[in-house]
Amino acid sequence: MADTPLEVSHHPDLDALGDAQVDILLIGKLVTATLSLSEMHYELLRASGHTRCIILALPGAWMLGEELLKHMGADAC
Repeated sequence: MADTPLEVSHHPDLDALGDAQVDILLIGKLVTATLSLSEMHYELLRASGHTRCIILALPGAWMLGEELLKHMGADAC
């Protein structure tokens, strides 16, 4: 990846991003995560303030709500 113009940075949560703007925001969730859809919607709303493209990396069971999550603001799951 050193030969690409892509810059990758890691932040443990959205609060750690501060006021930063990024081109693509990848949000990963642990298999053991237990967020409700309303909590996930709130997180997507917060994330949309940092980027125009949100990609969710989700455990398999969460993929049942993939279309709903896309409707809530995720660009891809």
